[in-house]
Amino acid sequence: MTTFIFTLTPDASSAAFERVIAELEAAFPQHEFLAGDPDVGGFENTILALHGSAGSGDFPGEVILPNLTQVSEVKMAFGQIIEDLKGWKPS
Repeated sequence: MTTFIFTLTPDASSAAFERVIAELEAAFPQHEFLAGDPDVGGFENTILALHGSAGSGDFPGEVILPNLTQVSEVKMAFGQIIEDLKGWKPS
């Protein structure tokens, strides 16, 4: 499982954040998706894969890199969701 954190624009509604999470979780149930603070400068409409650490077993603190193909698929889906959000209003 890879954890992804994403941001939207500072003026994005909570419904937009909920929609992004719902769509990403439906498409990629094996991953975790977290919403970042929209006020972080320079990171609008961005999604990043976080690197994890096993931290146990024979190799404590071993870094586990996300699968690059899966990261690419998530980023493409996120981009499409952002496009679909343009002009969208929660009902």
